[in-house]
Amino acid sequence: MAVASRIPPEILENIFNESQRNPYGVLVIQSPFHPDKAIRDLGSYSLVCRSWNPAAQSLLFRDIILTVGWQRSSKEFLTFIQSAPHIAGFIRYFRMRSFPSVNIRAGRGYDGECPALLVGIISALTALSHVEIITQTILGWPKDVPMPSQSISFTHLTLSQVTYKPLSGADRVPFDILSLFDIDHLEVSNNHLHRPEKHTHISDVFVRPGSGLPIVRELVYRNYDCFIKCNLECGGLNAEHIRLLSFDPGSVDSLKFAGLLLSRYGAYATDIRLDLSALATLERPKQASFWQACSLTPCIRIQRLQLSWIHSYLTYTPDEDYSNAYEAILASTPLTLRELKFSFGSALSDRLGRAAPLVAQRITQAVARFPDLRRVTLSILKPLSVDECTEAMGGFLPREIVDRGLMIVERDDR
Repeated sequence: MAVASRIPPEILENIFNESQRNPYGVLVIQSPFHPDKAIRDLGSYSLVCRSWNPAAQSLLFRDIILTVGWQRSSKEFLTFIQSAPHIAGFIRYFRMRSFPSVNIRAGRGYDGECPALLVGIISALTALSHVEIITQTILGWPKDVPMPSQSISFTHLTLSQVTYKPLSGADRVPFDILSLFDIDHLEVSNNHLHRPEKHTHISDVFVRPGSGLPIVRELVYRNYDCFIKCNLECGGLNAEHIRLLSFDPGSVDSLKFAGLLLSRYGAYATDIRLDLSALATLERPKQASFWQACSLTPCIRIQRLQLSWIHSYLTYTPDEDYSNAYEAILASTPLTLRELKFSFGSALSDRLGRAAPLVAQRITQAVARFPDLRRVTLSILKPLSVDECTEAMGGFLPREIVDRGLMIVERDDR
């Protein structure tokens, strides 16, 4: 026991960390409310001796996934972390989710989450870095509860598949959830307003008192989102702080909304990422004017542009459609561009040969258009290899581009 107590805490943490990893290198730990073997082991380590307790608990409570309305309530969790602030200080990642269909079948009366309670949890987690709200229902702000006077700062916020019910009762009102936070990275995906026909004119939206426009430095928008729309009604984000905009529109309407966000925030963004995979086959054939809805003309400070050219087993997108889409996008891009990346991937081995001449056309277009372009990266996904991609592209690129070494091929092992 004397030897065990003298092991430095940094070494203990590394030992505990490695012992809890599965073959894929991802921590098995999810939540102390879901006691699997990894959690039981860490619990045992924490009881070996007093000096082992902090290292074991820092891993035990580092990542929390809280399923509300089913096993535990958010109110119980808030009471727990308020009574144990040393535990709250270990939590870096917090995910809140619910399973509405399970609750309905079990007869549980869970209508949604009170946003004031959610804010109370996030505020109590003093070391928090990453928050995810997934498959959740968020109610309106309670009228009798004042909004916090200061924004909550952390690194990453994800809102995905959330149902927003701002008028869920006479005692609740719509509010701008983004006004509560100061975050580096915001990711919104498939969040929708409950019964939108009743909310054609939302007025008196609550925002944090005395706040300026919310600060977000990186905005990732996928398909559609009601929270960004609500925020726009309240004045939008502080455009001067935005550095990255990433869009993955899944419909014509979401493409147009992405264009609206580009016109609103693009002037300060230096990094733009576009994935038009879901749109490339819609309404064929399309003219170049179709893509003007997502023009990059407002992005006058753009330095880096990433375009996704990815196929899967489930979708067949002709490479000509990708090529036409990105031809129009590149033609609208300001001349300040310095780095261009294509993320290319295919589940079918023969797709590279078909796509190579078209990808080469877009690379040639970029080299001719952008005088300060210093690098073009082709980032390839499995099962493609760097060698076969380099060989396939080399036969279609102009010799000048090859000799200048502008294009590099790298492997993305995600």
